Amino acid sequence: MIDRGAPFLIAGDMSGVRMSKATAGIAKVTGMEPGDPDLRVYLPNGRLGLIEYKAAAGRLSPAQKIRHVVLRSLGHQVEVVKAATEEDARSQTVAIVLGWLAANDNAPVVAQRKAS
Repeated sequence: MIDRGAPFLIAGDMSGVRMSKATAGIAKVTGMEPGDPDLRVYLPNGRLGLIEYKAAAGRLSPAQKIRHVVLRSLGHQVEVVKAATEEDARSQTVAIVLGWLAANDNAPVVAQRKAS
């Protein structure tokens, strides 16, 4: 969507993958927590959007419910996409990100720190 003048970055992680005890320990030390959303969207002006993906009939785990509340209390936007197909998930994701970007267009610009 950069061609639409919408600069942003995305990042995902492996928090939803089954891990051995050793790998789970490493993940925890590096900051991955149970309940973290699947996708991070770094938006202009220092905003962070988070998306959790679920199958159409899927439900949030107790850890996800708690983590999403904490993330929202910190001012982050958290959305849950429930989709039956990858195409449905993609179209919902695009709509969410475009909405965040449109809201960002009306937000005050955060001052940039100068690099030393």
